Amino acid sequence: MLSVTPRPLSLGLKLRWQLFNLMSRIAERSHAKTEAPPAPEAAKPSLWVFVSTIGELHATAPFLNALIELATADGQEIVLLTDRDGYAESYQSLHPSAHVVRVTGSQFQAEALAAAFRPTLFVIAEIPCWPSDAPCRLPFGFLYEAKRLGAGTALINGWLYGYPTSCRADAIERRLFQREWLRLIDVVCAQNERVANTLRGAGANLVHITGNIKFDALETLPRAFENTRSPRLLQSIQSSGRPTVVAGCVTEADERDLVLAAFEPLAVAVPRALLVLAPRHPENPNVMQALSERLNASGLPFVRRAEHGDQALDDDVKVLVLDTMGELRDFYALASIAHVGRDHNILEPLAYACPVSVRPGWNSTYPSFPVYEMTRDGGLLIESDNAATLETLWQSLLTDSGRRKQQTDRIRSLLEHAQGATERTWSAMRSVFPITRERG
Repeated sequence: MLSVTPRPLSLGLKLRWQLFNLMSRIAERSHAKTEAPPAPEAAKPSLWVFVSTIGELHATAPFLNALIELATADGQEIVLLTDRDGYAESYQSLHPSAHVVRVTGSQFQAEALAAAFRPTLFVIAEIPCWPSDAPCRLPFGFLYEAKRLGAGTALINGWLYGYPTSCRADAIERRLFQREWLRLIDVVCAQNERVANTLRGAGANLVHITGNIKFDALETLPRAFENTRSPRLLQSIQSSGRPTVVAGCVTEADERDLVLAAFEPLAVAVPRALLVLAPRHPENPNVMQALSERLNASGLPFVRRAEHGDQALDDDVKVLVLDTMGELRDFYALASIAHVGRDHNILEPLAYACPVSVRPGWNSTYPSFPVYEMTRDGGLLIESDNAATLETLWQSLLTDSGRRKQQTDRIRSLLEHAQGATERTWSAMRSVFPITRERG
């Protein structure tokens, strides 16, 4: 699948790495316990992938799935690295033959891992683009060890968060190795021009602007009702033809109140309108108590999904509180309009060409920001922090079929234009590595 001509590490980098290693050994006093999996009887060449969370694994799946399939067919072991606890089961449910390794933070863990699984290619999925930039931690030792052994290295779907370092050791690591980190990566695939230019200026060798692979991973067709947890409930809402506003990932109390303040007059102007309200952390009794009190004060008839169960919804119910986990996407598929809580995933409803409203003021350090920024600048989002304005915009989309069609057509066009990052990533990889890929 892959052969790479090794680039020798510079003497200066080797000396700095030895010094940093010595400092790390003194700080740790002994080798930190590693979590490398048991070595096979005869060590095989391996594909290493650092993918911090399930979010990055899903976001880069169109590329990573094909790469993993290719490496597996080539007889390579698959090593998925994560710096988070609790992902082994979900990672292995998607890639059953992979070895999932929890990165401990020790610079020495990479040596133990490489002794068991010699990398031929090391891919960093989205973050971090340099040491300690993002809400995750990948020690420089993994990148150094991979290049020392002659592996190819790539950063795909790259995004910069601009995080400061969280401790003195990370600050030292960044100061010593930020430029070398980028120079040791053979090919960088950035999501946009801003990220690409920043990485070029910081020392990256070969940078391609490939777009966001996440747009290639959209599920544009709703699941059949029988494959959901609430088939009767969903079917009854669809059959009723009621104009439906689905407000998902509503975290903050003021956003909850904004949504309800906008829906109350809408329910008068559009009497059959239904609000599906999905709060964040429904397992928190304080959150649910506050929501119930606010709904009681509004006078809007409501039911909670957990109590209502999977049965048809009566027409006199104005608010369905979605207090279960893992069902929001199924309800987005029925939405006439979606409202997404600040800093959360807007692609799920947009994938169904559903008009989306949000509040302004999104946090640029959150993983949701790149998609928010792109869709906002493309005119796909209804953005308001005022309940009266939000109600007017919702009502216009529910009652003006021409305006709604204009918005849905714009969504489909921009999402279609945004796709193609997977193929651009393959092209960038093939410009450096002799990768052969069978096309299905």
